[in-house]
Amino acid sequence: MKTFTVLGDAFSEYYLSLLIWEESSLRPLLGTGAASETFRQASRAIREGQKNLRDRQQARSTETLLLEPLARLLGWSLEANEQVSTDEGNENAGRALLGVSGPIARVVVLPPDAAMDTPADGLHRRFAPAHSLVRVLEESKLTWGILINAYRI
Repeated sequence: MKTFTVLGDAFSEYYLSLLIWEESSLRPLLGTGAASETFRQASRAIREGQKNLRDRQQARSTETLLLEPLARLLGWSLEANEQVSTDEGNENAGRALLGVSGPIARVVVLPPDAAMDTPADGLHRRFAPAHSLVRVLEESKLTWGILINAYRI
């Protein structure tokens, strides 16, 4: 795919959002075929992962059947699971998503049907995965975090 840069008001929003994608001379340069194929592969991986997770209960199943296929497809490089020490104690920090210069995000995998904003039974609300991930990101000095279960990201 080659870079296409627009400077100033040269093209209308209508042209950039609708017409440019139909322009036959630009179509090979925009890479829409490759993007469509990647989208189809990702959709297929998600459907298969969700189907295989129907009777599963463990976060490891979500990781193996859904996260890892998506990570391969998207070209993500993930480190092993880690714990991070926060004000609340040691918390699941998930896996670091690596960029060129080191970790750029944390990916925390939940069991297939786990709620992202509700803690495990018997724990205070501050231990909900979403709240825990915020503390982990602050401690790790990262901006981005991803919570994933079988049905939500």
